[in-house]
Amino acid sequence: MNSFLPDLVLVKTFASEAERQLQRDDDFGNGLAVSLAQDAAELLLRIVVRERHLTIEPRAGLEKLVAAVDKAATSSQEKVPHVARLEDLNKARVGFKHSG
Repeated sequence: MNSFLPDLVLVKTFASEAERQLQRDDDFGNGLAVSLAQDAAELLLRIVVRERHLTIEPRAGLEKLVAAVDKAATSSQEKVPHVARLEDLNKARVGFKHSG
């Protein structure tokens, strides 16, 4: 079994739970959905960083993960897509986590 497969299953679990939380149709569910979706995106980037043997700081955040993947890309297709949306998602997560 690939070493990253359990992490990919976790990414899918986070994303599925985010969708389920959206069905609550309330502020708390929306906040949880944002947090879970951001966790899924960040974990996916961490898998890419690890599998490509890229060097990052131990507690690197979303921006540094994106920068590491993009710097190592040999073509535009290897770069992280939808970066502006990921940044918006991260900002929304921070807002939910720290402001409720």
